Amino acid sequence: IGVVRLRVPEKLARSLVEEEVPELDRPVRFVVPRGQRGSVRAVTLLELQQKLDLPFTEEEQARAAHVNRDEQDGRRRDKQVRDVRGEFQRHGKRGGPGPRGRDGRGGGGRKRR
Repeated sequence: IGVVRLRVPEKLARSLVEEEVPELDRPVRFVVPRGQRGSVRAVTLLELQQKLDLPFTEEEQARAAHVNRDEQDGRRRDKQVRDVRGEFQRHGKRGGPGPRGRDGRGGGGRKRR
């Protein structure tokens, strides 16, 4: 069975009443495009208006959940980097404890005269 999709601007969809929807030979479905926020889709006008009253669409909620997971992963990686950095700082820049440098001779590098 074919359906008719009515693409309606959000402002019009909020004030639309059932009597204004045309009688057709097939079922009517509603779509309200919201730009970057995605589209609100519904089978009935009442369902459409209820979804428009919600602060977020199902697509936005799914996208937000994905972003939250990414942020948590990022924070977890940042914490791991901080932990590793702390390990290096605890052991010093020379790679281990002791007064000698990398060359094993000790001293600061430049000789004074």
